[in-house]
Amino acid sequence: MLKIRFTQAAEQQLEDIWVYTLTEWHVDQANQYVSQIEQGLLKLLEFPFLGRARPEINTDTRSLNVQKHVIYYRVGLEYMDIIGILHGNMDVSGYFKNARTPFDEFRDNG
Repeated sequence: MLKIRFTQAAEQQLEDIWVYTLTEWHVDQANQYVSQIEQGLLKLLEFPFLGRARPEINTDTRSLNVQKHVIYYRVGLEYMDIIGILHGNMDVSGYFKNARTPFDEFRDNG
């Protein structure tokens, strides 16, 4: 079975989503929303190619919508690399083109 790895940027984005939701609503809503994203990640572990291909970002990048956010990821032999968790209204092509995201720096969530 694949293991999940997050780029530092994706890990920070997930934390930022929780903090924003906490600020706008409350802790229960923040926990519930992040839990829905985590459930999406677990579904991807079970069905890695569930998300749609995103060749406009990179040939091996895929995405899965979860609520108002989109998980961007790459499937490897051993790892599913989570490279971004962005709001659905973001300019995704611009973000990945201009981001200083170190795609080779991952945190292993085994």
